[in-house]
Amino acid sequence: MNKGYWFTANIFEITIGEDEATNPGCYGKNLAQWLCKKFRAIGYTNAEVVPEDWGWCVVCSTNEVTTWIGCGVVQTEDLINSYDPTNPPKGSEVVWHVFAQAEVPIFKVSGLLKKLMGKISIQEHEYKLARELALVLSSEPSICLCQEP
Repeated sequence: MNKGYWFTANIFEITIGEDEATNPGCYGKNLAQWLCKKFRAIGYTNAEVVPEDWGWCVVCSTNEVTTWIGCGVVQTEDLINSYDPTNPPKGSEVVWHVFAQAEVPIFKVSGLLKKLMGKISIQEHEYKLARELALVLSSEPSICLCQEP
């Protein structure tokens, strides 16, 4: 399983109040919106940005297998200790984390049956999305990939 990609960048801003839709200090809306545009451009025409309690999500496809990209910042001790809802950190001062995920929603009975019978490979969908995510990230010169903190 791909644990994702970590990077620094100076093109994603953190805005006051964006974590009201998530949880305190869980940023990534601007990053998710950027990724959503990129993934729409490569064929995920119904991609959309959704807030989650842990950060932001780009839902890419919702067929029998739902694919999505998780977006957020690494919650370091310094970031947590300096949390101020009226003064979020600059996007260039954090380490960003994104990861690809695929799953068969429990309410998609036909998908669950196909998964149980081995006719759907969740890993195949996840690997494809992770490869596309790596290409999108590597094509942006202002993104500097780094090791997991």
